[in-house]
Order: sequence, then C-alpha cells, then structure tokens
Amino acid sequence: MMKDRLMSDLSGNLEAHCRDVAQKAVQTYVQGILTVDTLSIRIRKEWEQICEEDEHPSFPVLKRIAQRICSHELYEACRSTDSEICNIAFGNLCVYLERILRNLRCAGSLQTYTGAMDDVLQQTMETLQRKLCGVECTELRDPASFLKWTQIILIRQASASLQSYKRDREFSLDALPAAVTEEWIDTTVRDPAERLVALELRQTLLKIIFAMRNPRYRQVLLYSIAGLDEQEVAKRLHVSLQDIYLWRHRALKTLRTKPEVIKILRSLMDE
Repeated sequence: MMKDRLMSDLSGNLEAHCRDVAQKAVQTYVQGILTVDTLSIRIRKEWEQICEEDEHPSFPVLKRIAQRICSHELYEACRSTDSEICNIAFGNLCVYLERILRNLRCAGSLQTYTGAMDDVLQQTMETLQRKLCGVECTELRDPASFLKWTQIILIRQASASLQSYKRDREFSLDALPAAVTEEWIDTTVRDPAERLVALELRQTLLKIIFAMRNPRYRQVLLYSIAGLDEQEVAKRLHVSLQDIYLWRHRALKTLRTKPEVIKILRSLMDE
C-alpha cells in the first residue's frame, strides 16, 4: 500500500516536472514546431527508459533530455522542404543564438563596435543556412547535438569578427587606390570659392566617417566613395556581396541624424 502510494506520488511529480521542463524548452527552442504536451510525453518516455522506476525526477536530467529532443526537431525543421516550417525553425534558432551571443565573453568587446553584434549574428545565420540547406549536412553527425553545434559556429564567427575589427581599426585612406583617392580629395571645381567649400565639406565628411566605431562601415563607405562597386569591395574585404549591402545600409543608418552628411555621401557615391 505504501509502495503504491509512493509510486503514485513519483508518477505525479514526474508528470508535473516533465511538463514544466517542456514548457520552458518549447519557449526557448521550438515554438511553433513542438507543443508542450507532445514534448512532455516524449521527455517522460525517455526518462522511463533510462531511469529506475522508483527514482525521483531530476530536473538537470529532464532538461538534458528536453534539449536533445528539441535539438533534433529543430535540425529537422531547419532542413524541411516546407518553407513555412523552415522559416519558423530559423526564426527560433536566430532568437536562441542572439541570446547566446549576448552572454559570450567577447560580447562586451564586440559591443564597442557599432552594429557588430548584429553582423556576427547575421553572418552566423548565413553560414548555418548554407550548411543546412545542402543535400546533406556532413559536419553534424548527431542531430540531437544540433544546438551545441550551432553555438560552436557562432563562437567561431564572433571570435573571427572581433579579430577582424581589431585588425581593421587602423584602416585609412592609404588602403584606397591612389588614383581614386586623389580624384576624390582634389575636386575639379575651378572656382576657388566653390573648391574651398567642396574641400571643407569632404574633410568634414572624412572626419565623421573615421569617427564611426565600426571599421567595416568606414571601409564600405570609403571604398564606395572611391568609386569601387559592391563586388570589388566584397572581394577586397573577403566577404559576401550581401554583407557589403548590409554594412552600407547600416553605415548610412548611423548617419541618419546628419542629413547634410547623407546628402554629400550620396552625391559622392553617385559620381
């Protein structure tokens, strides 16, 4: 009688714990992919397979079970041919990785560069899409470790980006082709007064660009002003064309409070 009551209590506790863990896991990893009820049942089944019948529920073990189930389901959803399911999965993954990124040790250093956190997340998601949307993903042997695998890719991207930001911090006009640099700085305006105004405007523009906290934004703007098209800039910086468009957009966005600067920039880029 006592044993039956104990087993009943354990069963009730297990069900409650499984549901609690499932609810948090769904919110964290698989919203729109798994329901709390479905995940709770699967957690309980796996627990019963690996644990003794009279063993008290362990939250850490239940959480690990939930995470492995969610990892596998998220992996399958990311590779789904159903575009709606795939988009939901990548949306979940992006939110998850953004939270991980904010807690990395290098996050503080990255945040000193305007837009760097967004850039790292964007490039990580692009990398994951390339790897996951192929015929097969040979790098990942165990889909249940999918979340951990994405973390590793994020950490590598964050580290590489931080090193790149530090390396590019000293980027200057010397890195631009000499001919276009001279053409840009030395205006062809013949009227002395107009030439002086043009030079002052461009010097002001230079000062503002070099004051930008993100070296990549500086590079994209300077290369664009120098007359290089997006493909040439992407080749020089060893990044994708999409990155160039994104950085240019964000660079201009950071200057949105200075309409006169935007006007000068756009006129120079269109020359």
